[in-house]
Amino acid sequence: MAENDLAVNTQNQNDTTALTAIGAVEPVADTAADVAVVSAPAADAGTDLAPIVDPALLEVPFNTDAMGLIEAAKTKVLDEIDASISWYAEKAPQRGATARRLRIAMITTGGLSAVIPSLTQMHLPAWMVPVLGETISPMWTSVLIALTATLYAYERFYGDAEAWMRFVLAQQQLQRLREEFELNWLTIQVLHVGQPDLGKEMAELIRVSRARHRIIQIETEQWTAAFKAGLQATTPKQVEEKGAATGG
Repeated sequence: MAENDLAVNTQNQNDTTALTAIGAVEPVADTAADVAVVSAPAADAGTDLAPIVDPALLEVPFNTDAMGLIEAAKTKVLDEIDASISWYAEKAPQRGATARRLRIAMITTGGLSAVIPSLTQMHLPAWMVPVLGETISPMWTSVLIALTATLYAYERFYGDAEAWMRFVLAQQQLQRLREEFELNWLTIQVLHVGQPDLGKEMAELIRVSRARHRIIQIETEQWTAAFKAGLQATTPKQVEEKGAATGG
């Protein structure tokens, strides 16, 4: 019985090999590595910067109507890039200024909290008495430490410094993308004076539009990660432990 089964299996394998050789059937993965490759999901086409359509496959016959539509699409893409650049250019200085003010305040309050214990043991100069009084209470140390911690928690939660850096980098990337787009577009026009290659123009529009969305997506993902980190840093440990215990 076992010999018959072996003979049948051998014959089936030979038949499958022959069919595969002539292209009648697809080869079947017979190893764990092959199965992993076959079953691996395809990469998301929306996460890279390659064009959706291969420029070599875009054969658009030249006509004035198509050229007008492409010019309108080009204007729309440039307007969207300019709007994104303007938004980052407006928001970056605001977040940067807020971050600097918070840092200066933290440095000031932290430094004063370290100096006050020494001042309480000293005889203050006459010019300081009208401002601070004859003596300084040591309790001001605790007040300033609490104020410094509050400013630090505020900065960690809102992340103004990180936001400023993200906005500046995104703005620079968008500006570079716009310049590259203009140069590529000019190259297409120069190579085909009078009748530009509409297929290449469409492929370039697709590439630039997807690149713009990708830049904004990456910046948004970084903001989400920073916001989650800020929440964890500013959540009291007792609240975290209570939430973990209750499954919330």
